[in-house]
Amino acid sequence: MLHTCRWPHDEVSFAGERVGLIGTGSSGIKATPEIAKQAEDLYGFQRTANWSVPARNTAIEAAQVTAVKSDYQGFRAQQRKLGAACHLPPNKQSALTIEAPFRW
Repeated sequence: MLHTCRWPHDEVSFAGERVGLIGTGSSGIKATPEIAKQAEDLYGFQRTANWSVPARNTAIEAAQVTAVKSDYQGFRAQQRKLGAACHLPPNKQSALTIEAPFRW
C-alpha cells in the first residue's frame, strides 16, 4: 500500500499488477496515468468526481513579458472577460471525443 504524501524515494514498479487507486483528487489525477503505463489493470475508486484542466505551464519568453507589460491594463481587462480569468480561450473539445489511455 502506497500513499502519495509518503511516496518512496526508490522507483516503484506496477508491472503486471492489479492496482486500486482510491481517490481522484489532485494527486490521484496525476498518479493515474503514470501507474496505468505499467499496471496490468487499474481500478479507480472515487466518492465525488473531480474536474481538472492541464496547467500547460511553459517558459515565458522575453517578448511575451514585454507585450503584456506594454499594455498591462488592457491585458487584465481581457482576462476579466474570460470565464476562468486566464488569458487562454476555452477548450471547446467535447470530453466525449477524447480517448483515455487507460481503462477504468
